[in-house]
Amino acid sequence: MKKENKKTFNKGENMRHHPVRKHFLMALVGILTLGLMTTGCNHRNPAKRADHMVNRISSKLDLNESQKTHLNVFKAEALADFQDGKQQRLAMFDEVQKQLTSGQVDPEKIKLLHQEHQKKMNALFEKWLYKLADFQKSFSPEQRQLAVKHLQEMREHFEE
Repeated sequence: MKKENKKTFNKGENMRHHPVRKHFLMALVGILTLGLMTTGCNHRNPAKRADHMVNRISSKLDLNESQKTHLNVFKAEALADFQDGKQQRLAMFDEVQKQLTSGQVDPEKIKLLHQEHQKKMNALFEKWLYKLADFQKSFSPEQRQLAVKHLQEMREHFEE
């Protein structure tokens, strides 16, 4: 017979790894990430796409001026962070194209390039996860409910 270890959290205890908080943060990251990805698909220029996403998130969550300012700071930083990723992806494509053209494909070299890119993307994910976790602390209860509502709508859309 298996024993279930269910940990309960007392009020003063560190809640960093509390399951509900973890799920909420994951949901928030999902909302903002998918929102940023899906709302910007019609804009080819990254700056225009970022402006569109900030405006959409601001209106969907009814952000106050302080939150909008914070989100605009995120936008500027994200544009800089993800520009490097774009350059890295292009370099990877160039290398694959060069190898295909030469007729000598080196899977290990391509794999190494991909691993380097993935390592940088994982670092960015972690950086932005913590930034979003801090940002969500400024949400009112109504904004949290709106975020959950929009996440559910996106989930239903992707389930189809």
